[in-house]
Amino acid sequence: FLDGATGTEDHRVWARGLAASTQDVVAVVNRIAVTPTIDWTFAPALAEVRALIQRGLASLPLVALALVILPLAFYSAVLVGRMVEWLLRRQVGSPFLRRVMARAAAVPVFLIGLYIVLQVAGLTQLALSILGGAGVAGIIVGFAFRDIAENFLASLLLSIRQPFRRGDHISVGGEEGTVQSMNTRSTLLMSREGNHIQIPNAAVFKSTIVNYSAAAARQEFLEVG
Repeated sequence: FLDGATGTEDHRVWARGLAASTQDVVAVVNRIAVTPTIDWTFAPALAEVRALIQRGLASLPLVALALVILPLAFYSAVLVGRMVEWLLRRQVGSPFLRRVMARAAAVPVFLIGLYIVLQVAGLTQLALSILGGAGVAGIIVGFAFRDIAENFLASLLLSIRQPFRRGDHISVGGEEGTVQSMNTRSTLLMSREGNHIQIPNAAVFKSTIVNYSAAAARQEFLEVG
């Protein structure tokens, strides 16, 4: 039976091991209490600060390399996006759809640069976690921002089908006006009174669209007198 008090858990374990290794000892009941002593010195904190500074100085080359690779990856992504948008200027008539496709091509370029930085820094597990968690994060974000995702997909489908263009006079969802622009969330109309009307793209996609500017001629029935 071991009784008493000690300042650390290591001493308590050491005492039990010493007693258990004694000849003819069958079992050890360790009743030593751990009562840590209060140290009013700043030596542990200063040692930790020194160790942190040393680790920071050792990682300076990796930080410098990251400061070189990340801007290169960013500007490479921008260049790839502009090149894709330039190549699609004739094949894709919708400016919005060209921007979306350009960004879809530019984002992987930046992610590759980020992955290289993490690999060089020795954060391989973090890099794999980021790449593996991207799909999970996409699912979570999709559920959390379901309306935003729905409007974004509707904007892509509208850009592909192109039931109207900028400057067309349309009627959709009980609203009528001239198409000003379309972003990832809504379609902006200008009414005859000069008011801006923002309609969610999901509502535009699901509603009946009347495009008064689709044909060169338009038939009207007027009663005079």
